[in-house]
Amino acid sequence: MPTTAGKVFSLVKPRMAGLWHTVFTPTIMPIVLQSLRKVYDGPVVQTQDLTVFNVNSDAVIVRQAHVSPQAQPIAGAPTIEPTVGQRPVDPVWWAEALLPIDDVVGL
Repeated sequence: MPTTAGKVFSLVKPRMAGLWHTVFTPTIMPIVLQSLRKVYDGPVVQTQDLTVFNVNSDAVIVRQAHVSPQAQPIAGAPTIEPTVGQRPVDPVWWAEALLPIDDVVGL
């Protein structure tokens, strides 16, 4: 939902916002950006897997990472137990970082 993303961007006020997992076609993107711009007027880019943001005090640089293919896993006995179904404990600082979601739900 572009409007929901725009509302979150408006609350967070990023130096550069990134849309991800958006249908990227010449027909759809203008509609997505039009909906987004109703609630957010800051900088935004369309991203894809391996998009990298380098942020410093002077600039925001957006680029695509160039990676080497990862090696395939080596067959063998597992050395750790899986944690499926075990939810990690939320860090204490999350409570202070929560965004007010009520404004977003109504969009």
